[in-house]
This record gives sequence, C-alpha cells and structure tokens, in this order.
Amino acid sequence: MTAGNQSTGSSMPRTRQEAEKIVEAKYSNLSERDKLVLANHYLHTKEWACANCHQTGTLIKVDGSVRTADCICKLIRKRKLLADKLRSESNIPPRYHDVDMRKWVNVGRNDVEKNINDESYKVVESYVGSLSNMISKGYGLYLTGPNGVGKTYLACCIANKTVMLGKTVKYYTMAVIIQNEIRGWRDDEAAIIARGIKKSDLLIIDDLDKVYKTATGIERALFDNLLRERLQGNKPCIFTSNRTIKDAYVDFSPHVASMLQEHCAEIVLVGQDHRQVLSSDIRRSILNGG
Repeated sequence: MTAGNQSTGSSMPRTRQEAEKIVEAKYSNLSERDKLVLANHYLHTKEWACANCHQTGTLIKVDGSVRTADCICKLIRKRKLLADKLRSESNIPPRYHDVDMRKWVNVGRNDVEKNINDESYKVVESYVGSLSNMISKGYGLYLTGPNGVGKTYLACCIANKTVMLGKTVKYYTMAVIIQNEIRGWRDDEAAIIARGIKKSDLLIIDDLDKVYKTATGIERALFDNLLRERLQGNKPCIFTSNRTIKDAYVDFSPHVASMLQEHCAEIVLVGQDHRQVLSSDIRRSILNGG
C-alpha cells in the first residue's frame, strides 16, 4: 500500500485481488454477492488507518446483516483533526503548539527554590490529570513568579491538553484582551474576538500585570466585567503574572482580587530567568559557527 496525499488522508487503492483475498479470509461463508460488496469496501485505504480495520478506518460486522462502525484509528483521527482546528483558532503561539509538561525545566537556583517549584509543578500536573473535572467546576490556576521561570510554558501545556479534550481555548495577553474589548465597541472583527474570549471553555490570560493603566481606570472595569462573567458562567482561566493575587488588590481592586482567590489556586514559581541561559547558548553557537 502506497501512502497518498497527507492533507486528504487518502492513499492508493488496493487491487481487487487484494481486497477479495481479505474478504475470503474473513467472510468465506458469505454469498458471492455479499463478498463483492465487501470487496468494494476494502478497495479504498487510508494512510492513517490501522491494520485492525485493514487500513479502511471502518470495521465491518456481519451477523445476519452487514453493519459498519468507526475503527478506533478513525476516532483518534477525528479527535486529532478537531484538536488541530481548535488549536489553530486558540491564538496559542506556534512555538507552544507541541509543548510537553514533562519537558518543563525547574530553574530554581538552590534546593529551596527547586523544592518550591517541584511542589508547584505537582499541583499543575494534578490539575492537568483532572482537567475535564477542573473545567467543569470552573477551577483555574494563577501562575506567579519572575520572568523566564516557565509560567507561559505550563499555561500552554494546559491549553494543548484542553484542545485534545475537544474544548475551546483562547490565549491572549492581558493588554490584547483590553485592546480587543475597547476596539470591539466599533469594530466587528474585534467584537467577535472579544466574545470568543468570554465564551471559551478555557481562557489563558498571559502577563496579567503587563497592561497600561489609564487614569480613567477603564481597563480595571473591563477586567472586572470579564472575570465576573466567566466566574458566573463557571468558565475557568489560567493566569500568568509577575505579581501575586494579593497584589491585585492594588493593581485592580479588592473585588477583583477576591474573585481571583475564588476562581484560582495560586501557583508560585521561582528561579533564574531561563532566557538568560538560552541567550548565552545562542552566543556560544554563533562563536562556534552555528
């Protein structure tokens, strides 16, 4: 069998002789007419399908009548295609599309910091392990710590797991959320984005603390409304921030801080900015010729 176009999932057809051989081995007691019908089914193969269904994606059951059912390989493919679609619509940065929690690096500078990070990682790991339940309960996480300790990485690990469950995810920085909310008052495209942010099964708000605060306080009011709407709708958020939930009393309002405490478990990460290490590695690579 020769694989064909990857985008369509099709492959080169079997010869009729090959198809008839499969039918004869599996259904030798059927009439010649039924064998012909089944042989036509086995003529068409899929490059993604498994040996259990003879690369067709469909299982055949014969017990007085002929019935079909999706093979597990077809169900897996449907799930993957849906996840790919949801991921493409999520705004998750491409560099984080395939991140794996097991590859997260503990950047603690000493045993105390490493232990803090290990304990925080265990909570995130447990959250991911019960993700469907966490989402249904509206439980979120608030990842706090300095730059470069893996907050966004872990948040995107959770996002990728969520799309694999067939649920919608939106990823935006806090600054972009506010921009879209304001633009949405007069721009239809931005309004659609703003509605998607509010209605998604899981919302990742990256860099919660990095938003310009105007004298009018409009961004505080908009965040208050967004958080209230999601909290009342039992829709969780994952936040990343250099600031703690306690700091939100000052940064936003006591009411926002209270909702964050109701909405999320605070996860503290500490250590050295891993981007400094990466920058040094790039410098060494340049000096060594690539």
